[in-house]
Amino acid sequence: NEVQKLDAAIEHGLQLRVRQPSDNLVPLEVVSLYQERARLTGNYDDYTKAEVLLASLSKGEKPLSTQCLAYARLHYTLHRLKQASSALDGCAANVEPTELAALRADIALYSGRYRDAENTYRALVNDVGITPHYVRLGLLKKWLGGPGEAAALLEAAEKRYHGGSPTMLAWLKLQRGLIALDRGRLDEALAMYRLASDALDGWWLIDEHIAEVQLLSGKTAEAK
Repeated sequence: NEVQKLDAAIEHGLQLRVRQPSDNLVPLEVVSLYQERARLTGNYDDYTKAEVLLASLSKGEKPLSTQCLAYARLHYTLHRLKQASSALDGCAANVEPTELAALRADIALYSGRYRDAENTYRALVNDVGITPHYVRLGLLKKWLGGPGEAAALLEAAEKRYHGGSPTMLAWLKLQRGLIALDRGRLDEALAMYRLASDALDGWWLIDEHIAEVQLLSGKTAEAK
């Protein structure tokens, strides 16, 4: 069970922090784990826990340069775009530039600056070309009404993913299913959702979308 694994990892990280209070890398990892658990469970209390933990780190004498990225990601996830942008402005010069560029483009996207976002996403795909960059560009094309290109980009993203996270594998299948649904391809969408469920059985988000397709297909009892 992925949630149980996250529970154990978070507990271990918190215990390790008590034993090594001067180490800020461990709590930053816990912040990331809190956000991952929130996405899986839908429990937003974990975002509050992540924010409290980050705030405690900012009081230290030697903040890590990556703390600004952690703050920016959390603010962005919670749709606090101004705070996310301010956090990025405070990042040190040695922070990974592609991470900064991707997050700034994400903020541009949700601020309505679609052209700026697309230009950055395409540059990242061409220059670096890892899974998250294909995902970003694919979702942008989906939102802008380009489902064919979006489907191709999400498929390319999945082919480039070589990690073993069931959550990521399921999420990629889920996104491909959503694109198929936008194109009116209910059978294809349901097939993708089933594959997502195979990768991560019991995720409420997948079940919700399976029910949606069943309802649209007239299978009311199955949807209920």
